[in-house]
Amino acid sequence: MYKNRKTAVIICAGGIGERMDAGKPKQFIEIDGGNSIIRKTVDAFRSEAVRGLADIIVVTAPSGFEEETEKLVNDGGNEAFLRAEVITGGKERQDSVMNALRYLDGFGFEDDGIVLIHDGARPFVTAETIRNVAEKAFDEGAAIAAVPVKDTIRDRDLGTLDRSRLYSVQTPQGFRFRLIYDAARKASEDGFTGTDDGSLAERAGVMPVIVEGSYGNIKITTPEDLK
Repeated sequence: MYKNRKTAVIICAGGIGERMDAGKPKQFIEIDGGNSIIRKTVDAFRSEAVRGLADIIVVTAPSGFEEETEKLVNDGGNEAFLRAEVITGGKERQDSVMNALRYLDGFGFEDDGIVLIHDGARPFVTAETIRNVAEKAFDEGAAIAAVPVKDTIRDRDLGTLDRSRLYSVQTPQGFRFRLIYDAARKASEDGFTGTDDGSLAERAGVMPVIVEGSYGNIKITTPEDLK
């Protein structure tokens, strides 16, 4: 419970990660002393530093890997340990998020509850970022973690863009449940695929507030990222 509202965390880990070429879903790869990527990611939302923020954690798993995902994210927990609910993901990340939102709606998750959506392959998210995104989502309805870009960005047609106005978007991204659920359903009905969940909120007329993330909050996508 966060500020008298229910809070859910959706961890998107429904993909196989073909660019990693690891012979298994990339989130199962072990890093950092033997923990899998997905376990380290989920544990970031169960740490002492964010204790009590999440009422439920929903992890989307690739079809056929639900049981293995369940073991990776939940084995070894004690009585105080918040167990994650594992459900089957979809073909695309947006489909996986939709499956998780439907799952929450199925048992009556409250409309003004807060939903944090996070990439399963971002295991180094900090407690500070999680708390700050939740705080802004509570206050404003929609918030995303992002960092200012470091590189010069050039549009193919427009030329060099004003770097001071550009951000590299990360996760978690936080929303009031009804806002993101309705936005995701409308996108699905219209056949629209957004680049992230924040873009679905924008499409529904809500501009997410930017919360400062961390340059260490990388998404592990390729073998080079593992180093």
